[in-house]
Amino acid sequence: MDIEFHYHVTAIVARHAGFSEADAAAIGHGAQFVDDNTTPRVVLDAGGRPVFRSLPTQARGILAPWTATRAVFPAFHFVPGRPEDTAPRTDGAAHPLVTTPDSPGARALLAAAFHADPDTRIMRIAIASHTYADTWAHQSFAGLRHPINALGRGLLPALGHAAALARPDRVGLRWTDPRLVEPMVDNGERFMAAARALHARYREHLRPRGGSRWEDLSGPLTEILRPDKGGAVRGRSARYAAYARLAPWLPPYDPQAWEREALAPWEEALHEGDLTNAPRVAPAPLVRLFAWRTAHPGRTAWHRFQEAAHDHLRLGLRMFAPLLAEAGVATELPDLTPHVAPTPVPIAEPGLDLAELLAAAEDTEGAPDTPDAEPLSPAGALS
Repeated sequence: MDIEFHYHVTAIVARHAGFSEADAAAIGHGAQFVDDNTTPRVVLDAGGRPVFRSLPTQARGILAPWTATRAVFPAFHFVPGRPEDTAPRTDGAAHPLVTTPDSPGARALLAAAFHADPDTRIMRIAIASHTYADTWAHQSFAGLRHPINALGRGLLPALGHAAALARPDRVGLRWTDPRLVEPMVDNGERFMAAARALHARYREHLRPRGGSRWEDLSGPLTEILRPDKGGAVRGRSARYAAYARLAPWLPPYDPQAWEREALAPWEEALHEGDLTNAPRVAPAPLVRLFAWRTAHPGRTAWHRFQEAAHDHLRLGLRMFAPLLAEAGVATELPDLTPHVAPTPVPIAEPGLDLAELLAAAEDTEGAPDTPDAEPLSPAGALS
């Protein structure tokens, strides 16, 4: 999915499910930032020593490091699904890493996010929301380079859905997947199903007393995501106007906003005299280097996102370790940690049993509209 769903629709769904406007906006921003956070940033202290390294959550382009790609794709964009849920293929081929919609693993990652540390909880929810929604758009593809992803004899690489270009991610698009027994794909149908399930998951965990029912949102979203079903909203500019009517509180998305708040380019920090004791030449010229712009970087949205991404990746790689091993994908990737000097992190949140989490995700069929427990209060990311 692209920015239309990950930013606009995700934020709108979060708000209707019971999040505050500020948290819903942060969830939408974080969900889209998963796709925009592509280049590692190394932060240096006043003496020019590296103190923090960010974690890319998307690998783009033919020059993207394969070490990063093989970790990022299954954990953030192509969550392995259940073989029995895979759409029938004309060739009968199968692969353990093929993504299926609403998979237990993606549900478990989202459930774990609601139990994350309060400082990073909203960011964890944002990242896991991206991952969960992508199980609809990326279904029938696997997050690695493999013939299972190939569409005919084209020249495009069989990496993720590269052979299909951006077709799986576009709102309202109909396209053909020649690998499938039923080849016609309706993104409007898939995206509406994703929005409904995301709303259900949010309500399941929040159990809000003030959130709206899905029925209150489905009509307006149907007009945007499935114009063939009675709506008149056609074209991206018209859809953006419709999103604005649904969420006047949601600002335009700025992919650099969080970084500008937290980081100053190394050269700028030198020029401004903030690094008076630092070497005049950056020690690693081929890497983008930065200094903290604030004395409290841990309070910034960018830093909290990076910490949340680190925890999401660690949990995802451990959860899917058997499947990744079966496919020959390494799960020990210490070079991808966002910390320059990494310390051990828990596999799951304190008090959260991984086996129970996965079992609960397998059993979940829907979310109640009537709360029967006290709401879980996710701490705001920007407070």
